[in-house]
Amino acid sequence: MRFTERELTVAVDRLAEQAFSASLPRRKRKNAETEWQSLAPIQKYGVRTTVADIAIPVLLALPDRPTVGASPEFSEDEWAEAVLAGLPEADAAQRGAALVLARTAVAVMPIRQDPDAIVIPDYL
Repeated sequence: MRFTERELTVAVDRLAEQAFSASLPRRKRKNAETEWQSLAPIQKYGVRTTVADIAIPVLLALPDRPTVGASPEFSEDEWAEAVLAGLPEADAAQRGAALVLARTAVAVMPIRQDPDAIVIPDYL
């Protein structure tokens, strides 16, 4: 599926923050946002790269849904096919994690605008 740069950037940033928060010990999860902000840029880059390497191939393998003004919706079969196509060498556990990350990525993306229209700025 075609996603805008802004959609993918927002998705990867939010996935990285959620993954980082989940990796913290329970006592530090209350301050997850502060902990995230205190990371060095290279540390944030490492988390973003990790989630992007898993989620983006699945997102790109999804069927094209030209939905404007709403988030795209996909059937269970379409999600399963996208995971298999995006990560063909992954085992079952990795596929499950990729499915969760990709679904979360679509859920946290901003509402879609027309990807063929030239809208400046594209992040509104």
